[in-house]
Amino acid sequence: MTLPAADATESTLSAAPGGVRRHPSHPVALLASIVGLGALLTFINRDLPIVRNALLYAQIHHHLVEHGMRLWQVCGDPQLVFNKACGFPALAAPLIALFGMNVGLKWASCIGTALFVYACFVFFRRFNARFGLDEADLPLELLVCCLNPLVAYQFWSAYPDSLFYAGLIFSLVLLDRLVMDRDRSDLRLALGYLAVFLVSLIVKPGALVFFPLHAVYLWWYRGEVAHAFAERPRRIVLLAATFALALAFVGLATIGWNPLVNLQGNEGQYDGVVAYMRSVKQVAVFLALSFGVLLFLAPLIRVHAGDALWFVLIVIYAHIFMVYPGAPYNARYYVAILPLATMYVVRAFRELTWAALRRTALAMFLATNAIAVLAFNERTAFRGLTAYLPPSWFEEFTYTDCLRMGAHLTMQASLAAVNEQVPPGAKLYYVSAYYYGSGGEGVYQDAGLLRGNLEIQYAKDTSAVKEGAGDFYVFFSPPAPPHPRPGFEELTPRLFRANPGLLPKRSRKISSSEAADKAPGATMSQP
Repeated sequence: MTLPAADATESTLSAAPGGVRRHPSHPVALLASIVGLGALLTFINRDLPIVRNALLYAQIHHHLVEHGMRLWQVCGDPQLVFNKACGFPALAAPLIALFGMNVGLKWASCIGTALFVYACFVFFRRFNARFGLDEADLPLELLVCCLNPLVAYQFWSAYPDSLFYAGLIFSLVLLDRLVMDRDRSDLRLALGYLAVFLVSLIVKPGALVFFPLHAVYLWWYRGEVAHAFAERPRRIVLLAATFALALAFVGLATIGWNPLVNLQGNEGQYDGVVAYMRSVKQVAVFLALSFGVLLFLAPLIRVHAGDALWFVLIVIYAHIFMVYPGAPYNARYYVAILPLATMYVVRAFRELTWAALRRTALAMFLATNAIAVLAFNERTAFRGLTAYLPPSWFEEFTYTDCLRMGAHLTMQASLAAVNEQVPPGAKLYYVSAYYYGSGGEGVYQDAGLLRGNLEIQYAKDTSAVKEGAGDFYVFFSPPAPPHPRPGFEELTPRLFRANPGLLPKRSRKISSSEAADKAPGATMSQP
């Protein structure tokens, strides 16, 4: 990746206590380069089929279209949104209309991730001074925070997570401005803060994490809150009113009375048993994927009284998600804390007084993280990587599950096999032992990734497959392993052909009179 303003970046990275001259930097150009790289990855991967939860968002969009984009008729119904939020497919609607379902959702996540990168830029500018950092540190911060395979994948994932991350980062900036600033933008800041929270919650219910994080912030700066109330009571009253409205919005969603989001379907998501040590390992993998060789700076990281709040917020956020049952295979959950952690890493980098070590560390970080970005987000590089490493490292529902190039390629090959080998008009059982009920059914056919001249019937397992006249086909959709019945002819590892004449006959239930006739000693009736 060619980055602009390389001289400015190098001068920034070389700066350290001790009188080293620091030159002006050009962080906006670097920000544009990162977003440009993400857009390029989205473009080159536009043909790959969306996978996993992205299929649910595609189906939610279909439900929205069926209801004339009346969000209040869809978003509050857990059955129609699969216990997800409908904000992302609603926001993606213009892009879906322009590019189609498969590509439109990817461009929507690309825009969301671009907003996250910009949110990080705003966050660093707001809080750098509290870490002893300044404007010249912005290029390094953007690189450390965003040049990694996890953020790169969010651009083309067709997931809403990066919009949620952006909302969290923007909300912290707005909350800090409401408490710390003394300008006259009270109402504008309060409305912006409320809007960011509401949009984030409609995009992803995980935005509920805003409440504990913001409560800790207000308690930490309770002295400043009291001082602000004494100087500008209107601002604190507006902040309190904003909190009250947000709580009311969530309360209505909890009892099923909010037409824009229904949280009743999310009840019990934390009830399952969590292998907490697996979550700890997942966080370690996340840090390694994000910061790479810069983890050698860990002994130099210091938490000072003036910036301890951000360390506390990192711990609270991480713990809230680590006790969620899906945490052991969802490294993407922690992308939101990258900008907070980055400031500690960059400050530690500045503690290096040996210029040669700084240059070496920078070169190694840029090289290894750029390779990782390509290896997990460009198909040729990914195939080369997986050819030399154990396949178990890249399986789904493992520590690298959120880097899903393998899942996209597997699904693309599987759909291509169906399109090539199943004749027109044939009956195809699409078996998906997946979650969320009927989530994802019909998406690939509607998107044109499966031929429209197939008679497709969706099933959870092969028990739903019913023999009829003539051959029929059975496709086992990834990621679940195939489980064919005896008599199925394997065409590919996931596609099978079934001839009813070759299938084992199921035993027929007989009546009690038939059973008596066949009993030992029974005599046959004569005509």
